[in-house]
Amino acid sequence: MTCKIVYVYPIVGNGQYLELALRFLKTYHDFPAGYPHESIVMCNGGEPNDEVRFLFGAMENVRFIHHNNCGWDISAHQQAAWENADADMMVFFGSSAYIKGAGWLARFVQAREKYGDTLYGT
Repeated sequence: MTCKIVYVYPIVGNGQYLELALRFLKTYHDFPAGYPHESIVMCNGGEPNDEVRFLFGAMENVRFIHHNNCGWDISAHQQAAWENADADMMVFFGSSAYIKGAGWLARFVQAREKYGDTLYGT
């Protein structure tokens, strides 16, 4: 099963989202996903720059997509879904999200395999 995870990073806002991104990245690296995936960083409000590429560069199979920030996170997620319709499963993270335990993506995959292909959320 091909899995893609999407993290929205607002480039707008004079760096106010940097602390949230650092928290997400610390937990992403501290708690392995437990399942292979592609990582997509949606750069909301600006093109990915060198700082953003450095910040997120160690994520698994990472790539960057520019989004114009219309509709904020939800439209970034919609664009990511539209451009990655080949994925069997996608997991979306807003800028304030973080991870709380190892094997988190494997648990998502297990839930999908057990309960079927649908929308899951918090």
